[in-house]
Amino acid sequence: VYEIGAPLNFLNVFSDVNDQLTEARPGQFTGVVLEGGVHMDPMQGGNPLIQVAAYAIAGFPQPQNPLAVRELSAGWINDMFDEKIDPATGACQADCAGQYGDGDDSFTITTSRGDAVAVLIGTQKATALTSLHAISLTDFVSAIPAGVLNGLQTTCELFT
Repeated sequence: VYEIGAPLNFLNVFSDVNDQLTEARPGQFTGVVLEGGVHMDPMQGGNPLIQVAAYAIAGFPQPQNPLAVRELSAGWINDMFDEKIDPATGACQADCAGQYGDGDDSFTITTSRGDAVAVLIGTQKATALTSLHAISLTDFVSAIPAGVLNGLQTTCELFT
């Protein structure tokens, strides 16, 4: 099981999945948290109106993050089906389709809409992104207008 998570938000405030994965598989690759990610990063529906409504409720993604989710999940799934995952480390052994990082606490996924940053679950950096002290009320409120405009642009781009 790998996780592609988002920093703390109202939909995951009570989640401890990252802590559970880290505890269950210490020292192993268990997934990433996307910097600036939201709960809706992996969702793309067939109807732009439903998409915008879902984004309004659960968060507007940055343009690069939905593409990064696709890239990460497709690569990881291909490596699993090709039996390239090392059970001792949780990462791909060789000739990998997926991205797992190179020992640092984060890595960059280049997409056609910009670079996304994936932070390895189990690192201090990921804990800081997903803990209750990671966001202040002021930061949350000030991010809403920019997030809405960004989300509308992302939605339009996904459906064009």
